[in-house]
Amino acid sequence: MRSLVHAREVRASRPQSEPGCACSRARVVYDGRMAEPAAFRVCSICRKPIGFGKVYYVCSVSTCNRTRTALFFCSVGCWSDHLPTARHRDAWAEERVAPKS
Repeated sequence: MRSLVHAREVRASRPQSEPGCACSRARVVYDGRMAEPAAFRVCSICRKPIGFGKVYYVCSVSTCNRTRTALFFCSVGCWSDHLPTARHRDAWAEERVAPKS
């Protein structure tokens, strides 16, 4: 018969990671500072990076602009590629500018 193991026992039996171990860090640290992200966002269709200070497009429909959905497009072509699956009645691409940093 199998014995039941509580979650507390499992956590206590796990080996602790060493301070220099890569698994103990969430982000890369360089010279005591957090690394800067390479891009503002990535395009939701083609996955190209959208750089800081660059023009990007969002959908005019409110359901595409919600925090959980957060669709960003690098071009109007990529925006139009999401229309067949989105089934919007009346939509357009809104041009926005990414923050400088």
